[in-house]
Amino acid sequence: KDVNSEDSSIQKIGVYDYSDGTTEYIEWATGNYRGTDVSINHLVELDSTKSVLLYNYTNPVEGYSISAPNNKDIFAVLIDNVTGQALGNEVQISSEHGRDQVINIEATEDGGFTIFYYTNDYTYLENENRFESFNKSIFKEFDKDLNLVSSFTGPDKAMGNKIGRAHV
Repeated sequence: KDVNSEDSSIQKIGVYDYSDGTTEYIEWATGNYRGTDVSINHLVELDSTKSVLLYNYTNPVEGYSISAPNNKDIFAVLIDNVTGQALGNEVQISSEHGRDQVINIEATEDGGFTIFYYTNDYTYLENENRFESFNKSIFKEFDKDLNLVSSFTGPDKAMGNKIGRAHV
């Protein structure tokens, strides 16, 4: 993780390409605090040729007449296991209004992955002009190209352990 020397508030994730000795930076839009507070969550090998890098950063909620809640979404990019090069653009994994936190991620047999995460999600109550929060846990499955295959949402915060089982 690097900090852009031109604007010290913007952080970037650099991926080093071992084949030619260069560093490529994963690009995302910035401005209005977007792209700040970067955290690397996991790097999971999907098969012998590629891995998925999961990270999150601040992604402000906009378009409301009142101050919106803090929002930190999860993103992913495929990484070549041999060169370390990014194999495409980032994909947004989560989009709930809250600070999304990864509980568990695992590779699937077909080269994709599953992710289990928690968020204290917010919904805007227009009649009351305020946000209301509620906890939820989300399980998603992605294929080898980062396409969403399935998604399930449950109430409250589910807890996971190191072997991947969870309970509510």
